[in-house]
Amino acid sequence: MRIQRRTNILWGVILLALAVVLLLRTLGTFPAGLDDLITRAWPGLLVLVGLVLLLRGRVALGGLLAILLSGGLIAGVAYAAFSLREGEQRDDQIVEIAEPVAEDTGLLALNFTILQTEIDIRAGEGSTLTGEFVGSAESDITFECDSAANVTECTLVETKSDEFPVLEDVGRGTLTLRVPPETPLALAFSGEAGSATFDLSSTELERVSLELDAGDMLLTLPDYAPQSPSSLEQSGEIIVRNGDLSVLVPPSANMRLSFDRRGGDIAPEIDPLYIEQRDSVDGLLRRDSEDGEFDLLYDAVVPNGLIRLNVAGRE
Repeated sequence: MRIQRRTNILWGVILLALAVVLLLRTLGTFPAGLDDLITRAWPGLLVLVGLVLLLRGRVALGGLLAILLSGGLIAGVAYAAFSLREGEQRDDQIVEIAEPVAEDTGLLALNFTILQTEIDIRAGEGSTLTGEFVGSAESDITFECDSAANVTECTLVETKSDEFPVLEDVGRGTLTLRVPPETPLALAFSGEAGSATFDLSSTELERVSLELDAGDMLLTLPDYAPQSPSSLEQSGEIIVRNGDLSVLVPPSANMRLSFDRRGGDIAPEIDPLYIEQRDSVDGLLRRDSEDGEFDLLYDAVVPNGLIRLNVAGRE
């Protein structure tokens, strides 16, 4: 009587997968990020082989269970490695910014869209917009300026490839910028994650629109009353979805900060010079002695963090 030997189909699947990966690598069509991950994760095959030998004949569907356990282990280790890497500051790429701004410019409009990048914007010296981006090689930075009708508009955008990234390229960046102090300024910012510092105390700030998904934001306002009609009619917009918002106001300013907590229940921390008027969880902050006129108007949406309002020079 002839006994038929049964071959474990799992070995065929493994050999076929390895052959496909090697073929794609040879043809240069295999994504670099996945290639990097597989190169780092190959010891997982040893775990897979050990589990197959351990479970074979002892557990029903032992081969499938071995694949699932090994895949879960590799995925968990990869997730932990990329998560830790995302929090590290990278310096693989440096992009310098130096853009002269004409002294008679009526408005300098700055537009920034960044990802996981710390940002620091404050007044510099002279009439040149200067700064630098320092971060991962994974980030693609585009910066361009255009001048028309006495307005200079500069746009900086950070993007990343949709492909799975190489682990060495993952990390956090920083963007520092120094703006001309004597040029009227309009600032629009959108960030994905990271702390954001806007020290605009020495600038001629006309209007702002700031949006941050995750991280804390510090905004220092100047002792300057906006001059353009649009700035006087429209409130500045500040959105911090997951983080705290701190606003430092000059002592001479009479500011109104309307806030929307989106159902949150964290009470604002405010300077004694200001009072809080609340309607349910939302309300506004204003000077205790109101004369009916406000120098600065801002609307803030902070659903999951603390709103702090302090007056400069006061402890």
